[in-house]
Amino acid sequence: MVPMLHSLHELCLFQLDHPLNQALVCGKRWPPGVTKELIVNYNLIHLFVVSGAHAIFFERALEKFKLNQFAQILCLSLYVLCCNFSSPISRCFLERLLKFFSLKFQLYIPSLYLKIFSGILCFPL
Repeated sequence: MVPMLHSLHELCLFQLDHPLNQALVCGKRWPPGVTKELIVNYNLIHLFVVSGAHAIFFERALEKFKLNQFAQILCLSLYVLCCNFSSPISRCFLERLLKFFSLKFQLYIPSLYLKIFSGILCFPL
């Protein structure tokens, strides 16, 4: 299973040639340099490192294809695999998965609780 995950991640990296794109899309470590320092200095790194915004952008793009919830989760799980289960993407994915089950079983758990619970589940990562 691990070699397959590694090859999915390598495939993601191969598709993007610029190191910043690889960091934003595939969850690769940010390359050192001026761009990283600018992003850190302006506190924009939070958008990608903590929030999992890239996974949310991917999810919003999937919604344009009018896929049902299960197909969206399946695509997101492939994206998480391609990103080597990086913490922000995994947290975002777990939150989406919990939201899906909350609505499916009519639990109607508030989104703040889903966010907190998904964060707690990602502590071991």
